[in-house]
Amino acid sequence: MKRNNINRVPKAVAAGLLAATLAGCSIGPVNLPDIDLSFMGVVKTSVADARASIRASRTSPVDSSELIEAGYLTVGLLPSSTTPLLSTKTDGSHAGIDVEFAYAVADQLGLDVEFVTVSSASATGTQCDVVMGVSSSDAASTTGVSVVGAYAESAVGVFARGSEGQLAAADLVGKTVGVQPGSVSERTLSNTNLDIVEQTFTSINDSMSALAAGTIDAVVCDAYAGSYLASDYQGIGLLGTLDTPVSLGVAVSSSKAGLSSAVQIAVTAVQGNGQLDVIKSRWANSVGTLTSASMIQDINAAAVTSEAGSAATTAGSVATTASDSAAQ
Repeated sequence: MKRNNINRVPKAVAAGLLAATLAGCSIGPVNLPDIDLSFMGVVKTSVADARASIRASRTSPVDSSELIEAGYLTVGLLPSSTTPLLSTKTDGSHAGIDVEFAYAVADQLGLDVEFVTVSSASATGTQCDVVMGVSSSDAASTTGVSVVGAYAESAVGVFARGSEGQLAAADLVGKTVGVQPGSVSERTLSNTNLDIVEQTFTSINDSMSALAAGTIDAVVCDAYAGSYLASDYQGIGLLGTLDTPVSLGVAVSSSKAGLSSAVQIAVTAVQGNGQLDVIKSRWANSVGTLTSASMIQDINAAAVTSEAGSAATTAGSVATTASDSAAQ
C-alpha cells in the first residue's frame, strides 16, 4: 500500500513551541549568560540538574514492574502510519499526532517517553508498553492485546468546496473526482458505484492543487491526510466520508492491568483538558472527530468495502520527503 508522505511544513516557530509544550520535557538546552546571582541567594543550577530534579520529584501511578524501562513509557510506532499521524524525519526523529498524543499521555503518567518502531500491536509487553494507532478490530485479532481510548479515526474522505454534512451522493453525479490510482481510496470509491468521472493523480498534493485550481470538482483520499493538506487552500475542506470511520486508540498488553487502567485514565484526561483538540487542529486542521454521522448522505454503505483501521488504511502516497511534514 502506498504511503502518504505529505508535502507541507507546519508553521515552524509556533509548531515547535506547541510541540514542546505538549511534549512536556522536549525543550532543548538553553544557553544563558553566566551571571553571578549569589548575592541574591540564587544558586546556579544546570539544565540537566533541573531536569533530573523534576524527574525525581514526579510520581507515577504505574508500577515500574509493568514497564519495559522504569521511568519511561516505551511507545511503539507503526511504520504503516503516515502523516499527519506519523512523520519520520531524515534524522530518524518522529513527529505527528501519534507522537504528540503519546507525549501528552506520558506526562499524565509522570513518565518520560522512549519511541521504538514496531511491526504490529503484538509488540506490546515485549518490545514496548503501548502501540499507537491501533483499531479495536486489529487488537481483537492479536492475542493478549486490548485498545484503550480513541484519539483519531481512519476513513476515506471527500474534499471539495462547501460545508461538512451538506454533501449527498446525488451531488457527486457527473463530477470529476481526483484520486490516487491503486490506493485504498480508489478501491473504496469504486465500491460505492457513484456515477462520477475519475481522474487519477500521482500524489494527493497534485490532486489538491487541481481542486484548488478548479480543474476537478472533488478529491477522495484519506480523511486525515486530506485535512492536513486542505488547510493550505482557502475554502477547501472535508465534506464527509465514503465509509464509516474506524477509531484508532492505544494498544496495551491485556496482562498488564495496572498499566492499562492508568493509560485509560491518562487518555481520558488528555481528551478532557483540550490537549487532543489542540494537537489534532494543528496537524489535521478542522477534522474534529469522525463518526458514522460523517458519512455522506445516501452512500450505499453495503457497497463500500472499507479497509479502514488496518495497517494499510491510508489512501495514497505523496511525492516528498518525510522531513517536509515534520514539526521542527
